[in-house]
Amino acid sequence: MRGRVTFLPSFQIPTESGARLTVALQDTSLADAPAKVIARSISKAIRFPIAFAIKYLPSQISEGRTYSLSATIRDKNNELLYIKE
Repeated sequence: MRGRVTFLPSFQIPTESGARLTVALQDTSLADAPAKVIARSISKAIRFPIAFAIKYLPSQISEGRTYSLSATIRDKNNELLYIKE
């Protein structure tokens, strides 16, 4: 799976932050349980849009289940700068 993370032009990633983007493919089928991460991609976050690619096996995906993507950007100190679930 490939895609791009975008954000409003007013949000800028701090240039000296050493930021990393993590995008996770999750099974969110159970409303009363935490999402199960199927696969994730981690890459440098310099400026938007940020390209990502997640590799997963087709056998990890089941018909009738619900899946979603989540994205976080954290600085070099692991401080959260951005989250979208």
